[in-house]
Amino acid sequence: LYANDAFARLCGLQPAKCIGKSDFDLWPAGIAQALREADMAAAEGDCAFQQTGTIQTARGETLTLHTFRFLYQTPGGAKLLGRIALDVTEGVRTQRALDEAEARYRELVEQSSEVIYETDAQGRLRFYNQTGQRLFGYQEDELAGRHYLELVDEAGRHRTKRFYDLQFARRTPQTYCEVRVRTKLGGMHWLGQNAQLLLQDGQPAGFRVVARDVTERRMAEQELRKAKTAAEAAARTKSDFLAAMSHEIRTPLNGIIGMTSLLFGTPLSEEQLDYLNTIKLSGDALLSVINDILDFSRAESGRMRLEAIEFNLSEMVFEAVGVVTELAQRKGLQLEAIVDEDVPQSVVGDPARTRQVLLNLFSNAIKFTERGRVSLRVSVQSKHGGQAGTRFEVSDTGIGIAPDQQTRIFESFS
Repeated sequence: LYANDAFARLCGLQPAKCIGKSDFDLWPAGIAQALREADMAAAEGDCAFQQTGTIQTARGETLTLHTFRFLYQTPGGAKLLGRIALDVTEGVRTQRALDEAEARYRELVEQSSEVIYETDAQGRLRFYNQTGQRLFGYQEDELAGRHYLELVDEAGRHRTKRFYDLQFARRTPQTYCEVRVRTKLGGMHWLGQNAQLLLQDGQPAGFRVVARDVTERRMAEQELRKAKTAAEAAARTKSDFLAAMSHEIRTPLNGIIGMTSLLFGTPLSEEQLDYLNTIKLSGDALLSVINDILDFSRAESGRMRLEAIEFNLSEMVFEAVGVVTELAQRKGLQLEAIVDEDVPQSVVGDPARTRQVLLNLFSNAIKFTERGRVSLRVSVQSKHGGQAGTRFEVSDTGIGIAPDQQTRIFESFS
């Protein structure tokens, strides 16, 4: 009886050509039959009827139509059936895409290896993914509506509540916090939580939390702290032991050095005096080493204190040579020391430790030299105003050190 232009376009006809035709004249039999059954249902029920379905237009397009069927009576008393169809194709496609996206998102959330949950503004749980359910040992319906603080270990609840209350108050978009939680069976886990603040109309509406189980890392850190404490205790014990032993050794050594000094006041031959002088220098060197051991804790912390006193550099050098002369003579080695003329005689520094370094270098050179000589040369490296940089070079005719082993000279116990 009537068809508008939009309906006629679906049929591929002019509006006038639609008048007098039935659905079976305009549509394929399957679609026409479905339309006829819907019309009959509306007529028999004497009421409006709604239906959503798909049709294929004359141009081959598949559309989704939402059709309203209604009965009305003409002024002459005839009952007629009317249809109003809305093209909802795009809306259906959009909703389908949204449903698919939501399904993918939910699948990702459920399959995630991280705990994901949401709370409302009061902190009540409204979603918990399967990873969270497995971690805590609860089913989803057991967690719904519970306050998230119920899962936090009692000892940490106050701190956790203050942390997230502050995020609410400051409207901080995202925070990270590590909390200890308790499972249904009483087990303990540490969770590292990234909490995103949810807003609705500008007001806090809850949290969305992505959390990772960091229990193993926390336990490893705890073990490291224990190991560090134990190592520090062992280091203190070692330092105390070395200090005690050094004190015990220094006491008789001081007696030896003291008696040696007294011998200098007695009649001695030149050879005896030379031997006694070597004993005195060796004793002083040994005492210096022991004093270094007493300063062991300072050395370990990088706070070894060096003396800054005036001493005669040439005398110190030849005293060091005198200490190792006998050792060199026993191996048939020539021992020589050269101090350049421009080297200052009076310098400021730490004579004891300088002498100890020279003795160590001399002893090492003699140890690894079977024939030939061991030499020391002292020269001026640089001068600036009243200061002079002094260079000490110890050389020998021994086996030498391979280039790849030279850095090991400065390692402990190398």
